[in-house]
Amino acid sequence: MGYEKVAREYQRSRVFTASPVEIIVMLYDAALSHLENAQVAMQQSNRGAAGTYLSRAQRIVAELVSSLDRVGGGDIARRLDGLYAFVLDRLLRGNIRQEPAALAEAARVMGILREAWVIVTPTDKGGSPGAV
Repeated sequence: MGYEKVAREYQRSRVFTASPVEIIVMLYDAALSHLENAQVAMQQSNRGAAGTYLSRAQRIVAELVSSLDRVGGGDIARRLDGLYAFVLDRLLRGNIRQEPAALAEAARVMGILREAWVIVTPTDKGGSPGAV
């Protein structure tokens, strides 16, 4: 079994055994990784790679938006929706204008949000972010 296959199986196992909040943290980690890769690609003037990484980050943020409970989540869901809209705007701007500063702004917001989710991660596997 090759390394990549083992890594994919490990990642799949992590997702299946994670709590909902832990999955959200994994999504933030992946988005931040794609943002970092996009910034490196921009520095290397590799528009294609930067666009690919930014597209992946945008899909993750879009998934976070779609997971918001707009009825039961109240003010927190509304605020997260606004922050995600800001992040998506920065990702789009960064991609269109090849503007690393816009990506840095998106990464800063996503990093802060990730840390907040880590703080609220329950110790048991039953925690649900669904009310947010």
